[in-house]
Amino acid sequence: MAYSCKVCKKIFQSKQALGGHSSTHNFVRETVNCPICEKPFERIVGSKRAKTTCSYACSNTFFRSQENNGCFKQNKFRPWKHHKKKCVVCGETKIVAVHHYDENHNNNVPENIVPLCPTHHQYWHSKYRELVREQIETYHKKFLLGVA
Repeated sequence: MAYSCKVCKKIFQSKQALGGHSSTHNFVRETVNCPICEKPFERIVGSKRAKTTCSYACSNTFFRSQENNGCFKQNKFRPWKHHKKKCVVCGETKIVAVHHYDENHNNNVPENIVPLCPTHHQYWHSKYRELVREQIETYHKKFLLGVA
């Protein structure tokens, strides 16, 4: 079986020969600061697997909760910071949806949010809207006045 060096692509007949060969490369190292904790660490310049952070902990923080994560949102939407997680119609607390009062899903200001259980949220978006209209409008008015 043949083995190739990942750096120079030279072919070797055994793993032992390949292992000794890697020490002949002159790797250029650089010292950079970790983007999370600011500690300096060394990495190999030009390597495909060059380190971005100094440790696994910093790597988890960097790749799972920073802009490099596909789920990262710059302005986090936290409706329960301003509203109780409780349906304004029936008082359900286990499963609560967020209803946008003006029906603009991009308008996430606290004044535009009304907590509803999935059932009553569906009522609002159906022919049964009149069954929940009063409670929703009352809650919205009280929230605007700072009473809710």
